[in-house]
Amino acid sequence: MDLNDNSVSFRIGDLLKTTKPRSRLCQVIFPAFSDDKSLCVVETLKEYLSKTESNRKGETKLLLSWATFKPISRDPLSRWTKLVLKDSGIDLKKFPAHSTRSASSSKALSKSVSIHTILNIIGCKSDNTFVRYYKKKIVSRDFVKSLLT
Repeated sequence: MDLNDNSVSFRIGDLLKTTKPRSRLCQVIFPAFSDDKSLCVVETLKEYLSKTESNRKGETKLLLSWATFKPISRDPLSRWTKLVLKDSGIDLKKFPAHSTRSASSSKALSKSVSIHTILNIIGCKSDNTFVRYYKKKIVSRDFVKSLLT
């Protein structure tokens, strides 16, 4: 992770589920969101790192357990994702936690992010794979807007 006042970037160092052997891994960059600091990834990460600094003891993994302050495994992360989705009113039987990947990449495509950029980030080589497994119809903007207000 590289964090500064204008952005945070993550270099994906491990193979993803869809990564083919010998393919290059990607970097994901989140710019600061100055319109509303309460929605800004950069500000949120700065605050989180500040609050966990005394418990890190040299730990470089980002997410720590609140009980042991050791790095979390994929199980708690999966559980937290499901909890956020459920608390947001999303039917987990219809949209499981893994659907966040297709939802975010489909939304990026609808916002004119290039297919090449999306494929690099989600680790797909072919736009056919994206269309077949990840591209989903986006619900109207009114619905999305209502979730944020």
